[in-house]
Amino acid sequence: MRKQVASFFSTLVKPFAEIHSGERMKTCLMFLYFFLTISTLYILKPVRSSLFLSEFSAEKLRFINIGEGLFLILIVWLYALLAKRLTHKVLYPLVLGFLIVTMILFWYFIKRDLPYLSAGFYIWQSAFSAMVTTQFWILANDIFRPNEAKRLFGLIISGGSLGGIFGGFLTSFFVRWFPTEDLLLVVALILLACIFLIGILWKEIIVERPGGMADVAHLPEIKEGNENSKKDVSGKHPFGAGSYIALVVGIVVLAKMSSTIVENQFGGMVQLVIRGKDAITSFYGSFYGWLNVLSFFLQIVVTGKLLKRFGVGISLWLLPLGLAGLSLVSFLVPVLSVSIFYKLYDAGMNYSIQQASKEILYLPIPAKLRRRVKPAIDMLGYRGAKTIAGLYMAVCAPLFGFSVEKFGLLVLLLMPLWFVITWAIHHRLRRYAEEGF
Repeated sequence: MRKQVASFFSTLVKPFAEIHSGERMKTCLMFLYFFLTISTLYILKPVRSSLFLSEFSAEKLRFINIGEGLFLILIVWLYALLAKRLTHKVLYPLVLGFLIVTMILFWYFIKRDLPYLSAGFYIWQSAFSAMVTTQFWILANDIFRPNEAKRLFGLIISGGSLGGIFGGFLTSFFVRWFPTEDLLLVVALILLACIFLIGILWKEIIVERPGGMADVAHLPEIKEGNENSKKDVSGKHPFGAGSYIALVVGIVVLAKMSSTIVENQFGGMVQLVIRGKDAITSFYGSFYGWLNVLSFFLQIVVTGKLLKRFGVGISLWLLPLGLAGLSLVSFLVPVLSVSIFYKLYDAGMNYSIQQASKEILYLPIPAKLRRRVKPAIDMLGYRGAKTIAGLYMAVCAPLFGFSVEKFGLLVLLLMPLWFVITWAIHHRLRRYAEEGF
């Protein structure tokens, strides 16, 4: 039965990806696993927002962001510690089992209206997101060889986009008949299905690689070209310079800071207009459903063509330029419809064109250096940016007398630095291209 399903899946996606006969089962299962994983995120995002906004003012969200970034760094460190001590076969279901228990416990105590629990759940949802997505990609890198990944990861990522659409609209539909907190039990059931999928995946790994996962760790390293041929006259790789890496960090941090501020502003407008916990959950569910529809369209139709025609240097300008204009509009016209478009633009671009452009920025960095700096930037820089954004809002909002609905101006204040960094990267990429690097 499983082989028949995998064969049908392979036929269904044949126009979009080349799946070889020995890859059908694991590709189908990983597509479904990522679909379910991302669907849980877009069920929990509306839940955390509605629970928090039903108990606290949106003005308090900036303080949650400060703790959120610090807690995420702690969770990433603890997960890395566990990963060193446990085999992956034990670690993956253990983490998912732990998350199932936390979902049930949160459901139980939220039902009893414990004070401040919504703030704790808001922070925990960010940790949940970090754990399930990190674990998925570690598993994907365990299962797929590099040549398989190049062909199949695009297809698997599209499963996540569809999962986001499903999770958002399911949430909006669910709360018409059931209370918001019952969605935590839905997430627990989905995670249980993920454990079942991992069990099947592990059997597939054993079938394909009799030596087990130990074989994966000893696969020969893939050579990524002759890096020595791409050095400047000083003998140093131009993209290995600390200044270039600092520029990439700047892009990542500023984009995440802006997204965090936009999220705060959006939450403030939602709280002003929409009343009731379940109504807020339904609104956020529909919003995230349509956001993922937009992101999926941009990923499939726009991103590749845009990068091919204009290159990464031009594509990097789209997010800051668009946010600059929309930040000014949202400051001058603080209404929900403007905030919806503001948030859609920010998140839609970050999930598609900006994400692809950012990943391309890592490629010219020498492979050995890239393997060290990319995880640090993605885990610490990206997540630490939420804490920086929280501190920035906590200091500047009272200093300038801004209410949360006017936070668009705080994004606008970041633009001069963002423009300078984007121009510097654009200029450097163009200069290196002209010099043949």
